[in-house]
Amino acid sequence: RGPLPPRVEARFYKVVGLGVVAALEVGIAAFVLRAEDALQLPFGKLLYGDLSPVASGTRFGIAFIAMTLGFAVVAAIVFLAWLLERRALLWAAFALALGFASGLSLSGHSAADAGSSWKSELADWVHLSAACLWLGGLVQLALVVWPLAPDLRRQAFLRYARLAPVLIALLVTAGVYLSILRLPQLSD
Repeated sequence: RGPLPPRVEARFYKVVGLGVVAALEVGIAAFVLRAEDALQLPFGKLLYGDLSPVASGTRFGIAFIAMTLGFAVVAAIVFLAWLLERRALLWAAFALALGFASGLSLSGHSAADAGSSWKSELADWVHLSAACLWLGGLVQLALVVWPLAPDLRRQAFLRYARLAPVLIALLVTAGVYLSILRLPQLSD
């Protein structure tokens, strides 16, 4: 909260921007790998193949398109927040990113496997979101606060220390629920 020194703020936006771009790139790689598996094509032929049946005809493909476009909008909002110096736009980008992260939960194992329900999709989304927030906070602390803002270290670490246990509890609770759902027998 409050104004940050220009160097700290610049690095904050760069790290956030890199995170958004990484989410886009990882999403594209995941789509290509899943399409390769679904179409049973060697990777070389996949590059020149028609992916439209996977992109528009599957739950994963539709979620991929929505997530890719959504994270492009998130990237634009982050850039506008930096360009216009409107930190309030970061909250909109944060909410959109959390919403679009649900695409994986709505199209993956938690939505398609036997025994899947809205509860498993919600647990998967909570698990993924908590992990992203926990790791994202650590990255910001390590790459922005620690090296560039020694006077803010204590305050930032104390705030993160209050949030981290909640995120870890959500991560563990959702993970245990999903493991019991997917691995019902001890031998599994």
